[in-house]
Amino acid sequence: MDNELKFWAVSLMGPIASGKGTQAEFLAMEFGLVHLENSRIIEEKFVQDPDNPVVQEAKKAYLAGQWIDPQVMMNWIIGTMKDVAARHQGIVMSSGFRTEYETEKELEFFEQAYGRENIKIITLTLSEKTSIERSLNRRICKANRHPIPNLPEYRDLKVCPQDGSELERRVLDSPEIVPKRYQEYIVKTLPVIDFIKKRGYNIIEINGEQSMEDVHRDILNKLW
Repeated sequence: MDNELKFWAVSLMGPIASGKGTQAEFLAMEFGLVHLENSRIIEEKFVQDPDNPVVQEAKKAYLAGQWIDPQVMMNWIIGTMKDVAARHQGIVMSSGFRTEYETEKELEFFEQAYGRENIKIITLTLSEKTSIERSLNRRICKANRHPIPNLPEYRDLKVCPQDGSELERRVLDSPEIVPKRYQEYIVKTLPVIDFIKKRGYNIIEINGEQSMEDVHRDILNKLW
């Protein structure tokens, strides 16, 4: 195994707080991939076009812990992915495939832009109890949204170890919204796994209950 730059399209799937963002950061640094995060793309749209009725409706759903209309999401995400592919850079998506509609559109793009052999799909499994506990205690940095895991060695951190910016909690990581987001994953995303398998793709399944180092090790061992 070597760590040369990869022209991969990697999609990380899993419930809220399963470590997708952390593992995407690891893979991005290790293989020169561009980390795309749905929530960052969404929040940038809210800032860039706040008076657009479509954006306003999307923001209302997002802040309520609901998923944005898949067609709207695809317009936003595919545009960003096209920009990355045009620069001949690999992608790692920490939000993964969510609905069958989005999965079909994203796979179609990945196959055309990256080739089927370069598509890697990883799912991180996590119990509802652990998902909720992690979500209510995790943080991100203000400057670049680097994820700060809910682990003992990070609890006393005041600034991001990567860029020195202030740490904050995600707007959606509240006791009212987190359980809804977990159930959204169970109802809407878990069925997508069978949909992907029927398309002939191998899905790498990783136990997300482990330490982030062990999760990363397992991912690397199964990527090839």
